[in-house]
Amino acid sequence: MENKTGKYFKYAIGEIILVVIGILIALWLNNLNQQRIELQESSKLKIELKEELLDNKKSFKIYKDYVEQCHKKIIKVLSISTNENTEISMDTLRMFVKEMIPLSALSINKSKLNSAKTSGQFKLLTSEESASLAVYETALDNFKEAKESVNLSFKDVMTLLLHFSTNELYHKQIFPNVVFPKHPYYDLSDKDLLAFLKKRETYEKLNIILTGIMLDFSWLKELDSNIDKTIEILSLQTDN
Repeated sequence: MENKTGKYFKYAIGEIILVVIGILIALWLNNLNQQRIELQESSKLKIELKEELLDNKKSFKIYKDYVEQCHKKIIKVLSISTNENTEISMDTLRMFVKEMIPLSALSINKSKLNSAKTSGQFKLLTSEESASLAVYETALDNFKEAKESVNLSFKDVMTLLLHFSTNELYHKQIFPNVVFPKHPYYDLSDKDLLAFLKKRETYEKLNIILTGIMLDFSWLKELDSNIDKTIEILSLQTDN
């Protein structure tokens, strides 16, 4: 009986050990599988974030080129306002004043970034990756605040647009078959347009717009550099 009990006891211990080993192996395999899933999700997330960053980089380039053209035109107009340039033809001047005020909005896509934050997917990223994205997002917020700080009032912008026939230009582009109802007061002769440009108030408003353009250009260069650094960090971590 003692021999049988000893054998049974050893057998039971062996069974327990096998069960424990089986559980540990199952846990290990499950952990490996979970790590594989998280690695796949992390890789997918970083690819989507990089795609969003690259899309914004393209948008920034297009907008930077746009405001650069606006800058060239507004500088020419300001040179007329200050009597420093008398060589621009009136046709060219009228074209410049219509096109020098940036009216197109900058498109910034943060959908994937916001979704990753709200869904808790940031836990799939390393601290370096999360920090880089946080710096990028802060730069976007600071850019938005800076733009708002140098904006003209809507009334002032509308006054300029009416004097420069900019509204008429955009209306023609959007509704080419509809005649724009232009008030005679804003149908300026060459002499009236020059006189309006030479007013101190006009010069001041144009300089506010110029300041906004310079701010856009400066911030877009910074954001572009920021995107490059963030993409580099995401790419390095993905490769590793």
